[in-house]
Amino acid sequence: MSKTGLRMAAAAVGIALAVSAQAQRGGTMGGGANSGGLPGSSDTGFGGNAGPRTMTPPGGVMSDPTSGDGKRLSAAAVSIDTMVTGFEKAMMNVAKAMPADKYSFAPTVANFAPGSPAKYDGVMAFGPMLIHVAQGIYGSFQQATGLSPAVNPKSLTNLKTKEEIVAALQESFDYAHKAAMTLTNENAFQQVRGQSRITIAATGIAHADDHYGQLVEYLRMNGVIPPGSAGAMPMQ
Repeated sequence: MSKTGLRMAAAAVGIALAVSAQAQRGGTMGGGANSGGLPGSSDTGFGGNAGPRTMTPPGGVMSDPTSGDGKRLSAAAVSIDTMVTGFEKAMMNVAKAMPADKYSFAPTVANFAPGSPAKYDGVMAFGPMLIHVAQGIYGSFQQATGLSPAVNPKSLTNLKTKEEIVAALQESFDYAHKAAMTLTNENAFQQVRGQSRITIAATGIAHADDHYGQLVEYLRMNGVIPPGSAGAMPMQ
């Protein structure tokens, strides 16, 4: 995992610790759609308006977040679910932006200037990398929560078309949301193979975000402006 991915995982765990401590003091903490969400910009992954099921009334006091069935969610669940939501939007937009006939694209030395030392032998193509992301999400969240997915992640390797891969990627995010809802302020910091459950979940998203950066470059190599950059203000 890159240094950026590690920093993101560490930041996520810090957020979780903060919201957990706040919840134990009798309240909940911001981080959702009305409080700015997770920081992020254009090609770098998380968007800022991602928080699900949270409301900030006047005065900035966060109401108790609840699931669709009215059940109160733990601060740990909200923290991870917010991460999933933000990354889901970014990754699904990238997956849908690439033309179907480019899902087999992988960079080669021909994509670079003559004499470039770039070495891209053996890198994953666009479609297979999305499959890898989906499999990683299943693996991380199953390890973090113990919730078994409805599909065998290994079977995704057989997918070939854009339609199939996009659908499978969405299903992996749907699963991650369900898994995140099982986290509580009590079990989130239980150790699994030397790491806390919430750390494993956050690291799974950070790993996927590393690949998001690669996929963005694949789009640009094929003349596609990444959705996260479309309409963005140029840097001064």
